[in-house]
Amino acid sequence: MARLSVKTPSPARRRFSPKAARLMRWFGLDRLDVQEHAAACAGRCTVEIAPGRICLITGPSGTGKTLLLRQFYKAAPRKARLWLEDIPLESDRCAADCMDQPLEEMIRCFSAMGLGDVFALLVPPCHLSTGQQYRYRLVRAMQSRRR
Repeated sequence: MARLSVKTPSPARRRFSPKAARLMRWFGLDRLDVQEHAAACAGRCTVEIAPGRICLITGPSGTGKTLLLRQFYKAAPRKARLWLEDIPLESDRCAADCMDQPLEEMIRCFSAMGLGDVFALLVPPCHLSTGQQYRYRLVRAMQSRRR
């Protein structure tokens, strides 16, 4: 069981510019509302994940999801670390040709990661949309872990 505890700091009190103060008035907010929101997003989070399990991290924008993932990355042994952006996006061949598995299995893997569009598999990965590139890298990561 992997256990990770992360503490996110409360932002320091700050002065608001006239423009920010006007924005706050438009939405009926005052300094206390903004401070309470920041405090609600700060705190300690402890997560336990069993080996081989998948964990979904969700939450509103600015609540520390990326911070939590970075802490997981730092806490993992170096040999077990994988940063998806480190997986290269080929430019010389289509996504289907980048995989070392039979066609049927390749389609199953891509579809399981939400990349089942045949046209996406027929272009080089570097030409996919940002979301498609992310899913492509997930498939590559899963493939590399099976070896």
